[in-house]
Amino acid sequence: MRGAGKGRIITAAGKPVLEINGLKVNYNGTPAVDGVDIRIKPGEIFGLLGPNGAGKTTILSAIEGLVKPDAGTVVVDGTAMRDHPQAAKQRLGVQLQTTSFQPELTISQIIRLFAGRSRICLLR
Repeated sequence: MRGAGKGRIITAAGKPVLEINGLKVNYNGTPAVDGVDIRIKPGEIFGLLGPNGAGKTTILSAIEGLVKPDAGTVVVDGTAMRDHPQAAKQRLGVQLQTTSFQPELTISQIIRLFAGRSRICLLR
């Protein structure tokens, strides 16, 4: 179902570094994500898969604080995105699918730039 993003996605139990509960995002009244739950533990590798229009990008945008959910919570390493967006964003590292690097940076500098002190790294 295009744009539905319905269902529950739950990983193994434990104290999560990323926790999403009841995430709902609508665009002009149309649900893009409808009640998604995700829990990711430290060291866990998690893939978000689905067809075009399933809500994957919207979920990532909510995790990154780029989209404000209509309902639900996003907690990054114990920090609620809604209550403390800057602190939550500081705990994230994001690597875009396609990117370009400044030619004056060394590989070591690029790795440090993207890794930083993040506990969570999102690959887009």
